[in-house]
Amino acid sequence: ALQKMAEGGDIADLDTAVTGNAGVTSANPAMGLLAAGANVSGVMLDTGDNTHLSIVAMVLPTNDAFMGLDAWEIPTEAGTYT
Repeated sequence: ALQKMAEGGDIADLDTAVTGNAGVTSANPAMGLLAAGANVSGVMLDTGDNTHLSIVAMVLPTNDAFMGLDAWEIPTEAGTYT
């Protein structure tokens, strides 16, 4: 699933794997390709009982790279985190 996302931008298998394990997703908050210099902010997630956050993204225009954050512990204190 990660290889499909990194090489072709296909997030369907990752989304299915996360939701199938009681996870929460925000699939494609940019609503398509994100232009150079652009950003996405204000993504809200109700984490429920989940304690860790992972993020993946395809790097364009190459299929040789992706970025990811794996198992970052979500703070237990309410607030805004950057």
